[in-house]
Amino acid sequence: MQNRFDDDEKRVRNGDHLFTKAKRSNRDMLDQNELQTYASLEKMLHKSIFAIQKLKKKGNTNTSSAPKQHDLKR
Repeated sequence: MQNRFDDDEKRVRNGDHLFTKAKRSNRDMLDQNELQTYASLEKMLHKSIFAIQKLKKKGNTNTSSAPKQHDLKR
């Protein structure tokens, strides 16, 4: 694994522009994917907050994610 990093470093030092451009592009794609994940998490958070607020307005005060326990004894 260290050899691979050494080879990459040599290519960057020698000015292999296509190599450095590809490395940069790959890093940009990873950053973009990470940002998309955060954006979708933020969207999901907003939707869940909206749903909870809507339930509270309807009078349903049980907004926990756990199902209600009913007493089924006869």
